[in-house]
Amino acid sequence: MLFLHQIFYDMKTTFNLELNSKPKSNGFHDILLRVTHKQKHKRYSLNVSVKATNFNKKAKFGSWIRSTDLEHKSKNEFLKIKIQEAEEVYRELEKDNNDTSSVVVIKLLKQDKNLNFFPFADKIYDQFFATGNIGTARRIKSNVKKLRDYTKNELLFTDINPAFLDDYEQHLKTSYHNSQNTVHANLRTIKAIFRKAVRNNIIGMEKDPFYKYELKPGHPVRDKLDLEEIKKIEELIIKPDSFLWHCRNYFLFSFYCAGIRAGDIMELRWSNIRDGRLVYTMGKTGSHHSIKLIPQAQVILGYYQKSDCLPDDYIFPILNTKFDLSDPRLLFSQKSSKLAMINGVLKELARQINTSKRISFHISRHSFASISKDKNISVEKISELLGHNDIKTTKTYLKGFSNTELDNTMSQIFNEK
Repeated sequence: MLFLHQIFYDMKTTFNLELNSKPKSNGFHDILLRVTHKQKHKRYSLNVSVKATNFNKKAKFGSWIRSTDLEHKSKNEFLKIKIQEAEEVYRELEKDNNDTSSVVVIKLLKQDKNLNFFPFADKIYDQFFATGNIGTARRIKSNVKKLRDYTKNELLFTDINPAFLDDYEQHLKTSYHNSQNTVHANLRTIKAIFRKAVRNNIIGMEKDPFYKYELKPGHPVRDKLDLEEIKKIEELIIKPDSFLWHCRNYFLFSFYCAGIRAGDIMELRWSNIRDGRLVYTMGKTGSHHSIKLIPQAQVILGYYQKSDCLPDDYIFPILNTKFDLSDPRLLFSQKSSKLAMINGVLKELARQINTSKRISFHISRHSFASISKDKNISVEKISELLGHNDIKTTKTYLKGFSNTELDNTMSQIFNEK
């Protein structure tokens, strides 16, 4: 074992943090809590792992993991809590004159009755952030912050039960005036953290309250356009190369490519156009997608294709290439700000076609699904075209249809001969 940190309580008992000498398949070493009592050792895995080079053997309390580890803050906080748990268990045993053997201390620690929810939630946030999933990371951070503000102190996993969730749901509605859908999104984040804790053996399945607590989603009214309204947008006379003209192109291209999301459109390159198809990886799901380019979509591409276009060039002039877009944080920031600008301009399209519907980029996706359903396209085929992993997501929105079948579906939707 590699020695990391040691805390002495008396001549009989010590608490150490060690590295498992055997690395895992990814090269990381598990951190173990070693309780030594009367020269007898018992080790307890803390479900935290690090690279050996990220140790700081001479660190102060709470700074064992070096900052070169992207998750050093949450890991150090988690280790502090585990040592404090060990201290508390030890003190209680001594106060009651109970057996303070290393075996008994570890047994009580394994009951994880004092495991704090927030450090584990912060660890999940750090993991998503480090892997470039900035949007999910920010949602976790925002939703967990609401929970922190509500409790105003530490929160144990065992504190979160159906009664607690009922009270918290009412708090979100009364203090934040959150809609049922927003409440559902907040509770879904807490549920995901619990499921992660269960999978990582941090807590037992019986301590997950969401096996009993039913999440209650709302029923939002989503605007969608019909074909006549899409036609009106197409026929608007707009000055070429104006921002409004470009935004209309982005919106219609999304609609004519089965509702491709804004973030994916922003990252499309000419290499994604292959043999009359749009071939790309969906940013949200990571799934491979291949869509037939119908004539309307090809016309839009023609506005942007120049003789000197390179395969790696972006198709649409949306992202600012002066920034280092290989940095996921900058890329996320760029996408967010550009989408806000585009959605602002799309309101002008709504005004010009004289509709009270709130047009945003995502409405192209809703509209495609709605129009497809009106044409009696099966839910399974719509789901595949939209690239959803779960058919329940739409009841509007497969896996298994061939490109030929899906191409025929696209032609049927848009009356292509």
